[in-house]
Amino acid sequence: MDTNRRQTMKLNGTIHDSAVALNLTKPQSDPNYQIVTQIAISPKEDLENISDNIQQNYDIGVIIVIIIQVILMILICSGNILVIYTFYRRRHLKTVTNFLITHLACADLSVGLSLPFHMAILLNPDLLQNIIACVFRYCTLLMSVSGTYICLLFITYDRYSAILWPLTTRDERERFSFQHAVILAITIWILPIGVGFILPMLWNNDTTLLTGYKCDLVKVMKLDYLRFCICPFFLATCTIMVYMYIHIFIKSHSHFNRLARTSITTVEIRSRSFNGNITLAKTSALVLGLFFLCWLPFYTILMLQVYGDLNLPRTRTLEVRTIAMLLGITNSAINPFIYAWRLKDFRHEAKMLCLRKRYSPHRVLVNRRSSSRRSSTNTTYRIAPSRASHEERLTETFMITSL
Repeated sequence: MDTNRRQTMKLNGTIHDSAVALNLTKPQSDPNYQIVTQIAISPKEDLENISDNIQQNYDIGVIIVIIIQVILMILICSGNILVIYTFYRRRHLKTVTNFLITHLACADLSVGLSLPFHMAILLNPDLLQNIIACVFRYCTLLMSVSGTYICLLFITYDRYSAILWPLTTRDERERFSFQHAVILAITIWILPIGVGFILPMLWNNDTTLLTGYKCDLVKVMKLDYLRFCICPFFLATCTIMVYMYIHIFIKSHSHFNRLARTSITTVEIRSRSFNGNITLAKTSALVLGLFFLCWLPFYTILMLQVYGDLNLPRTRTLEVRTIAMLLGITNSAINPFIYAWRLKDFRHEAKMLCLRKRYSPHRVLVNRRSSSRRSSTNTTYRIAPSRASHEERLTETFMITSL
């Protein structure tokens, strides 16, 4: 008994103004003797200074991110609402391609509408302790970005079919009705809503208590969901669209080479609508290219983490991904400016809607009629098959407007 008492561990401690040091020792006769290092606690003043510096840096970073998100939200919402309103109010702009562009604007608008929730999380990180709030944070962006994929894919196919199969596309466009528009809208959004929103809300790494670090995309989402749904979907849509645009520009190159060997009159007749389709295809390719440029950093980081097991410090990973996500969100604010720059009729109609108080009804009607006469080949004509020659059918336009 006395031996056991002598073998008991002794505690020696010293307390200073600047630190607390504890020495835990055992007698050397103990076979399990271990040397226990000194535990030093930094001075209270130093701890407070470090905490203040971290909090100050954190506040500055949060303020900068919130300011950027506010600016993006204003640009995204105002620009895309103008696009939707313009295409909805002007009957001569209600074409199949414009219908798809309108849904692309809706997808961009949903990105802007989700930003207030992200700002609320930055101001109150305790919201992330709720698993529903944490998952909802990412589901809104996944749904919006997935909707953008689908809209860009449909727009690309629309240009692809208009250039490669112009006669067939013309007949299909003449039969396009309100019922077809509803079916097309459901087709566009059923996959983004199902895969981008409902599935992750029901299938995630549910935890009872979350922190800012644990509420990370690769932590809260199922790894199989990211590995087999999100990343492959991005790669597949990108591959298909690039393939179709390569075919579009190969077709255009051979078309102009063929027209160069014909008469000047025939070239002017045949190339009129084809040039319009090529110009619109270039505009769509510009939108697609900027989309890839803006979202590629985010998906590159995500795929490195999902497939390559990239291990970075948590704070560093969150910082890099936040910057990449802000770059991707910027794409939703750029598209309306591309439409205003490239689409002549959209620019004209948007200007009239914004400045309509300066236009009298008579002047607006005259301008619209004169614009219609100047761009008579830019509206959709319904030529009867019995009266339309092959050349006239080729010259019929499938574009939104002249660009």
